[in-house]
Amino acid sequence: MRITNKDNFPEIRSEPDWLRTWLIRLVFVGLFGLLIGLFYVTPLLFYVDGTFTSDEITRFAVIYYPILIWISFLILQYFKRIRRNAVRHITVNREGIFYEKLNGEVESLRYSQL
Repeated sequence: MRITNKDNFPEIRSEPDWLRTWLIRLVFVGLFGLLIGLFYVTPLLFYVDGTFTSDEITRFAVIYYPILIWISFLILQYFKRIRRNAVRHITVNREGIFYEKLNGEVESLRYSQL
């Protein structure tokens, strides 16, 4: 049995599992797209159902859809901003833990800081 100490600590580096990553992305993008689609289609269903007249649905749509488009834009901007800050690789070695981000920045938590 090998005893690991600070002098012979092996470096461990994370590697992504691309198949599972893309499967999860496809599922969540599909669900998120379905949810957004429902937000856009639901008011039209009230018109088809006959609950509201065309004048009422038009007045509602003039207010509802610009607000919905603006909120969708803000959500997409937020996802773009946090995407750049995602961690690509995590490396653990005898000096500490290092997080390599997609934007090229490296954050570290060194054992000497603890």
